[in-house]
Amino acid sequence: MILSFIDNNGNPLKDLNIHFEYNDLSEIITTSVDGIIKLSGIKEETKVHCYINNKKKQSFKFTEDGKFSITFKPPTVNMSFVVAKPNGDAATDLIIHFEFDKNVIQNQTDSTGQIILKNIPLNTTVKAFQVFNDKEENIEHFQCKKDKAQYFYVAEKIFEKAIMHFKLVDKNGQAIRNSDIRFRYEKNEFETVTDNEGRISIENIKIDFTVECKQLMFGKSLPWHKFQFDKDIDEYIIHGEKRALFGQENENYDSQVRMKIKLVNSKSEPIANAIINLAYDEKNRNKYTNTKGEIQIDDVLIGSKVDVFVDVRGKKTEAQFICNTDNETHQIVLKTGNEKIMFWLIPIVVIIGLAILFSKIDLDSFFKAKKEVVLEKVVKDTVIISDYQITIKEKNLDKLLAKVKIELKFKDSTYTKFSDKLGQINFKASSNNLPTEFKASLLGYNDSTIKLSTDHFTTSFISKNDSLDIAENNHNCGSLTESPGASITYRTFHMNMDKGRFKLFYNMFSLPDQIDVYNGATNTISEKNIIYSSVKLVNGLKSFYINFNSPDSLITIRVKGNDHSTKWLYKVFCPKKTQIQN
Repeated sequence: MILSFIDNNGNPLKDLNIHFEYNDLSEIITTSVDGIIKLSGIKEETKVHCYINNKKKQSFKFTEDGKFSITFKPPTVNMSFVVAKPNGDAATDLIIHFEFDKNVIQNQTDSTGQIILKNIPLNTTVKAFQVFNDKEENIEHFQCKKDKAQYFYVAEKIFEKAIMHFKLVDKNGQAIRNSDIRFRYEKNEFETVTDNEGRISIENIKIDFTVECKQLMFGKSLPWHKFQFDKDIDEYIIHGEKRALFGQENENYDSQVRMKIKLVNSKSEPIANAIINLAYDEKNRNKYTNTKGEIQIDDVLIGSKVDVFVDVRGKKTEAQFICNTDNETHQIVLKTGNEKIMFWLIPIVVIIGLAILFSKIDLDSFFKAKKEVVLEKVVKDTVIISDYQITIKEKNLDKLLAKVKIELKFKDSTYTKFSDKLGQINFKASSNNLPTEFKASLLGYNDSTIKLSTDHFTTSFISKNDSLDIAENNHNCGSLTESPGASITYRTFHMNMDKGRFKLFYNMFSLPDQIDVYNGATNTISEKNIIYSSVKLVNGLKSFYINFNSPDSLITIRVKGNDHSTKWLYKVFCPKKTQIQN
């Protein structure tokens, strides 16, 4: 029997749960996108009751080949909007407009920054926006999914935007062309170059907002200038300096300059991808060395002390440098080898050895005939090297698992490999030096240590860790994530670019949770690629910016709660490129 469910206007009720009761049985069936349900397996002429809520039931008699249309009023639910400012504070007493089903309403946020929309039809798309100069601004769309669900909306106090014009001149008022200028605006920092008339124009600057800028010059760091944007002012003048002739440069200003630090080993070879901890001018930062073993900081003051600490796989070193000039390079050495040998003892050992040798030599033997040398055959043991294979599967499901970390433990060493798409690793070993056991580990699964038999093919099973919730697919940036009820949750986001700066908002409510952010996908995260951590369990609202650098354009967020009843939400905003008009 084919049942068609429509509303009062004849529109199909799609994706709606319908309750059926017949012969003391009950079941729930969801309508298709056309509002259709196919009912079968019921005795002819059986009376069937159906309803959305128990108060409004409709009845019909079942016929196998029959068709019946049923009209229901769509169920309504309440939508709770959490409205926050860009900095994460609650946006109180702010007017937000909502549009759904050709209706437009406006509500004002309460003292906690919340708005509750009542009686919204289920599965309705609701558009939230603000209005400025009769134009819709800051538009976002939300899908009404379930009753009393929370939705996050970032609201801004809308300002008029315009183009801000600058001109760079020297002390005589002459234009300085082709000079680098650094700007700061709304927590963003970017650089651009003056044109042949010394001018720069920047789009989309909000009226009454502050813009900071300074001229960049090799060997100097000039002071910052602050301007509050007034659209009635045609042009803002930046006072700078023309480049001095070679050999006539002045001394550096006591301002921010650049400084490089190079990390090398005992052989003066650069050490790449190492974390260097820096403490200077009340700042504390971690930076990764590049392929040349270098890191650069560009906001240190001349005369400042920079404390440097390095820890690479347990090898540690530290140093302190004083910044004297712009763009200077300091080198720090990390001893990675065994330095216990005292090389000055080598000549003494050689002399003693020669003395002992000559004391035992019979000088007459030099004048005697040489004895015939007899070669002896040396019989070596035969060593057989064979191929071995280990396959890792998920317990109960018999599913092959890729990217499982396998640690093979030999008598005197440990060898690590990762399983391929078939869940397998292959390795060679001699018959007298087989691994005694191996450890299999994969995020989301319980670690397993297995004794290795002499069989050339071994299959091992690992079980899922039910305390972890790891999404199988990546999420797009800009989406809101809510607690699924697990104590530890991992989500990976695609950022649309490999490096940049993005905003993260979270609300941990009253039960505290810990949030950590990593460069890369879930299966690559470690302490080395962490880019933010709340360090401890926190609660409440917060919004801030994070710098990321991920070749695969992915970041991963881990939330650890107290227990399975914890509730939280967060939103990863997509990084945006600053628009500049030269």
